[in-house]
Amino acid sequence: QAQLMWLAQEISASVARGLDDNWSQVRFAACVCARELMTRLSLKNREQFYTLLLPRLCLNRHYVAEGVRLYSQTSWKLIMQDRGRTELENIASDVVAFYVSQCDADNHAVREAACQSLSELALKLPNETSVVPLLGTMLAALVNCFKDESWPVRDCACTASAQIVCRFGCDTAHGGQQQCAPMLAELHSLWVAHLADNIPSVRANSALALAQVAQAFPEDHVPCGVQQAFHECERLLPRVYEQPRDAERYGQSTLRQDTQYGAAHKLARDSDPALHENQTMYSCGSLAPKLRRGGGCMDHGFSRHTQPWEETDGALRLWGALATRSEVGGSQRCLALFPQVLRIAAMDTAFAHAPYLTETLWLESKKVLDVLQCEQIIPLFPELLPPLNAAQKCGHGLAEAAAHRAVAALRSKVGYAAWREATASIAATSSTTSVSTSPAQYNGANHV
Repeated sequence: QAQLMWLAQEISASVARGLDDNWSQVRFAACVCARELMTRLSLKNREQFYTLLLPRLCLNRHYVAEGVRLYSQTSWKLIMQDRGRTELENIASDVVAFYVSQCDADNHAVREAACQSLSELALKLPNETSVVPLLGTMLAALVNCFKDESWPVRDCACTASAQIVCRFGCDTAHGGQQQCAPMLAELHSLWVAHLADNIPSVRANSALALAQVAQAFPEDHVPCGVQQAFHECERLLPRVYEQPRDAERYGQSTLRQDTQYGAAHKLARDSDPALHENQTMYSCGSLAPKLRRGGGCMDHGFSRHTQPWEETDGALRLWGALATRSEVGGSQRCLALFPQVLRIAAMDTAFAHAPYLTETLWLESKKVLDVLQCEQIIPLFPELLPPLNAAQKCGHGLAEAAAHRAVAALRSKVGYAAWREATASIAATSSTTSVSTSPAQYNGANHV
């Protein structure tokens, strides 16, 4: 053990640098060395290396390279067994300091792992008093990552910050509320802003974050209560009406001769040079672009203007997330927004990303329909069924699948008899409207 201790003291700093290396191969080799070193030392002797090596081993359990991640997870079990949480609690300030430093790493994959590690530390340490004094530092680091150019980093920062706020935001017994309060306004503004992120998973996780936070705080809390969450829904839902239509850009005649999502529409849009200029440049030998970290005034997450339809998409996701938490959203609040959602479903959708908005609309509508009562749903049928039937035949596979799921949920909810009566009534109304159309209109339509 004496010779091994001498060797450990000589190489531990080099092993730590290897565990931080940008190259996954070097990081993996350092993980192998760290495991051999720590497992061969006695429990008493290895304790002096915990401050240096444990935070790095713990973070690598979330690293993007699968070999490093899985090997580190196994190493953690072999080295720590059932003592991991206790030992991390003893050096919590050192662990947080290391995680925060990694939130500023040049490698965006490391920043992503650091966000996950901060969340894990806050949620899994059994003694809140060891975490609460560090919450301000942790949330400040996550706010900087929330402004990162890399969307996986933004995604992880969104989820991690919401989880920490949900656990400690209302904690008055240990002082968590006082630590979180100064950051709530900025975090809430970031969660709302990322409802319009250009990455769908970021929009979805931002909606989930707002719904989870609304569940944790009192209903009238500003800015995190459920009243504020529904206010954001109401504000963002109509934004799609401001979305520029592709028909105006690529010519009405081209788009009229084809289906809404068909070949002519795609050809006209794909041939637009503006879609292929000034795009992200990728490094030689890498499938990932060089992405800069956020922080300060450099908010890279919004380097391009958001599209109005993305804001509506985020609002729909928030509406559905609130509905799945019925004790938060309440069926009446969700029902109050349904007419506005149905107007969006029936609107003209002649823009390139319309099928993705249609998919989101019916996926989230299904979640809301699941929490409503039959007597609340049936009066919606005259406005609900026509756009729902149209979505089932829109020509886009994902949007059609979402509409089919909504139909199945709706039919199961109201029962077959009520469903058959409603569809027959809608069909009769459509037939009457068709008969009243003049022959000249039909002749014109047949020549198009």
